[in-house]
Amino acid sequence: MSDRRHRHPAAVSPGPAGLTGRWWLCGYAVGDATVLELHGEFDLASPLSARGRVMAVMDAAESAVLLDLRPATFFDCSGLRLLLSAHQRLRTRSGRLWVVCDRVLTLRLLRVTGIAAVLRPALTVADALTPVVADGLPAGRRSGR
Repeated sequence: MSDRRHRHPAAVSPGPAGLTGRWWLCGYAVGDATVLELHGEFDLASPLSARGRVMAVMDAAESAVLLDLRPATFFDCSGLRLLLSAHQRLRTRSGRLWVVCDRVLTLRLLRVTGIAAVLRPALTVADALTPVVADGLPAGRRSGR
């Protein structure tokens, strides 16, 4: 996997300097995957505009998209709707969505709603993009090695 990163033009939304809401997006590529960082608050006030920008990234991406929730400072059920919409959009094109999250409250929300079983969040971008082998453990981290 390549470590080179570059901005994904469809994934960039104004950040703190040009803040238009309480959230912004930053995208880059890692190998063949598009990584989209979600920054700020994703709640009832943000879903329509956030959904439009995230769906634009889903449409522009080849097949693999990783949503990085670590920079998000707040994520509620409206944010879950955003994740499920992104997942469904990619599935219709035989694409794959990964989620990275390390916030306890967000992970709990994903587990309680059953979404964690579908999206299988990882703690880091590298963990999310590590191929999974037949026994369900990431390659290179199998028992007995």
